[in-house]
Amino acid sequence: MSLTPSPLAARMGRILHRLAAAALLVCASSIAHAQTPALTGFWWKPTESGWGVAVQQQGAITFAVWFTYDAQSVPTWYTLQCTFSGTTCTGTLSTATGTPYPNISGPAGNTVTTAGTGTLTQTASNRLSLAYTVGNVTQTKTNLEPQNFVAADQVPVCTLQTPSGTNFRAPLTNYTDHWWGGASNSGWGLQISHQGNTVFFGWYTYGLNRNATWMTGQGTVDANNPRRITGTLYNVNPGIPFSQIAGPVNASSVQSVGTFELQFADGERGTFFYTVPAQGLTNRSLPLERFAVAGGQVNVCTGNNAVLAKAEASRLLARATFGPKMAEIDNAAQIGYSAWIDQQFAKPQTYHLPNVVAYLATLPADQQVGQNGFNWSIWKNFATADDQLRMRVAFALSEIFVISNNSNIAFSYPRGPAQYLDNLGTHAFGNFRNLIEMVTYSPMMGLYLSHLRNRKEDAATGSVPDENYAREVMQLFTIGLYELQPDGTLARDPVGRAIETYSNSDVSALARVFTGLSWGGPDTSDNRFLGRTIDPNREIIPMNAYNQYHSTAQKQFLGVTLPATTVATVNTNNEVRTALDRLFNHANAAPFFSKQLIQKLVTANPTPAYVGRVSAVFANNGSGVRGDMKAVIKAVLTDPEALQVRGGFDQFGKLREPVVRFVQWMRAFNARSADGKFLLGTTLDTSTQLAQSPMYSPSVFNFFRPGYIPGNSRVGALGLVNPEAQITNETTVAGYLNFMRGAIGNGVGTASGGVRDIQPDYSAEQALASNPDALVDRVVTLLNGTISDTTRTRIRDAVASVAATDTRNRVNMAVFLVMASPEYIFQN
Repeated sequence: MSLTPSPLAARMGRILHRLAAAALLVCASSIAHAQTPALTGFWWKPTESGWGVAVQQQGAITFAVWFTYDAQSVPTWYTLQCTFSGTTCTGTLSTATGTPYPNISGPAGNTVTTAGTGTLTQTASNRLSLAYTVGNVTQTKTNLEPQNFVAADQVPVCTLQTPSGTNFRAPLTNYTDHWWGGASNSGWGLQISHQGNTVFFGWYTYGLNRNATWMTGQGTVDANNPRRITGTLYNVNPGIPFSQIAGPVNASSVQSVGTFELQFADGERGTFFYTVPAQGLTNRSLPLERFAVAGGQVNVCTGNNAVLAKAEASRLLARATFGPKMAEIDNAAQIGYSAWIDQQFAKPQTYHLPNVVAYLATLPADQQVGQNGFNWSIWKNFATADDQLRMRVAFALSEIFVISNNSNIAFSYPRGPAQYLDNLGTHAFGNFRNLIEMVTYSPMMGLYLSHLRNRKEDAATGSVPDENYAREVMQLFTIGLYELQPDGTLARDPVGRAIETYSNSDVSALARVFTGLSWGGPDTSDNRFLGRTIDPNREIIPMNAYNQYHSTAQKQFLGVTLPATTVATVNTNNEVRTALDRLFNHANAAPFFSKQLIQKLVTANPTPAYVGRVSAVFANNGSGVRGDMKAVIKAVLTDPEALQVRGGFDQFGKLREPVVRFVQWMRAFNARSADGKFLLGTTLDTSTQLAQSPMYSPSVFNFFRPGYIPGNSRVGALGLVNPEAQITNETTVAGYLNFMRGAIGNGVGTASGGVRDIQPDYSAEQALASNPDALVDRVVTLLNGTISDTTRTRIRDAVASVAATDTRNRVNMAVFLVMASPEYIFQN
């Protein structure tokens, strides 16, 4: 089975469509602008992304800004003012010079000059052409279309209205419009497009040489304050000169240059804050007001940022849960992205440990071992728990902060792994700093990575502390191997080499920090440290600090020095917490973790811009809090890049993990256990099962690594990664299909009387079986498959070939063929 993305150029087009949007100029001589409702907003050409036109109309006047590149490939803009006659609007193209943006604090002091002529022609309700003559260049660009970077039903609806009273647009929380500094601060401004929970703008301004230049901003609405938007500023340099445009601007030209925050007092007034480190600008601010012309009709653009199409709701739930049910799709479609996520944050946690304890109580005391109860609980809770977002994120965390039942913890500690996964669920909605402390003090992690009973160095014997956890807490859990930029790209030294994050001496020093941790209990005696005095709950409570076993040597790591101590003054917990604080506050922590969470939930190859936006939220949730997991999760799931509608195979997306596919089937079709316990063990077999089972990875590196590149693949040739492909081959593909064919038709789990314990409920689907089109549509919506028309037709025809009276086999056929299709297996 080959799952290949679309050509890189197509993806670049989508990236640059969002990162390279337009700007509007309002010169000091405030002129009347104009609009017919169908034309307001950004217009672009997908095959030539990186340039475009922003259109505003007020009264009878149309005003447009063409954002493009000059002969030196530097961003520049031209303005066009005209009045429509029929479908055509012709006028003068102008450019300007003004005060460089680092120095603007009032009017831009701009000088407007004529550059040529331009014509906008409306060729269809959703198409424009732009003809222009600048100098000796005359060209016509056709088939410009509206910019739509979220779902179709998220695009604002704009109407022309006559102003009535003061601040008549003040109640609006949709900020699509032209915003500027007002008549006393003219010459620069923002053209904002607000779609769903995403805000995109073009900032038209002036460069250091006073020439016209533009940047873009892209961010998200604060879930707790719809008048606050935060995000990233971008520049495109170099572009393609306007006289030569014949394709998309190269994605590598798009650069993050800073951050921004928009704060609106109401729908008429606001403040634009921006930070551009390269220019020494930190939290600069400029006042904004919505542009209006006295005596003329003005734009009123409102958007429905709550209601989603069912397909988009299903897409959100496929990433944020183990798969949607139809009632959940309906709920999310009604209340929208942000409200659904907040609803999930508020749900009480479902735990595994009580299920395991209840199972163990049915066994004789001397047989209360192994992981059967935990395996059953995993399938039960993954399939039925109401707090699905927490379940899904906890599973993702279990693949980052790995312990595995493929180890010596599985048999002797039947409650420990369940408690560990419960703790991951608890901290999934907490703070990353507390999460890594829980992981560090977990006895299951202590056993798995061998820092439980880790002792200080002994000069007499030459023994040194175990370095396993010290290495992995850096390499895999917090900061990674190489220094990163805030957007997750590699930082490099002056000759272009990657810079190692830590050295062997850092590992050795941290290994000394993580000495003196062992079994929890009411005291810190030697016998308890050694495991001879056993607390009955030691596998599910945090490890104790045993100062007598902690290294007293000086410890230097990652720029931190812990001085040498004596046995009398050593404090293990203080040193561990100092080390964790250093890792938590390390510059790599935000991009390193953010990118991995994006990969687990949304896409294997997020753009640096996507990683940068999530990383910024990790660094500061908007209220000065670092590591706020709720804010990070919401940023991952509602990022504009995640919400953009796509079709077919694309550079964006990921393979669905086999476990996620299987649980999605159970949830979509309301699978239930006759016993009530979900009597299914592991699913590790490569030829007959899923080649994957939760909490059973072969090593601390999980079933697949985040940077895995399949050999001799198109993915590799494009410079992309495909982590889940590490467990995808001819054998495992066949094993998955064999397993799902049996599950779809006969259920799964331990059989009783020839009937397997876990059975799907296809009653709703069987009711549609007489209509193959309706049946396939329902299955595709439930499973969130991005199915092409060709594949859909083939599945529909196969379903129709089954006798109409055989409703169960029609359903079996529809479900199996959708789940077997590459388009389903590739989550987009």
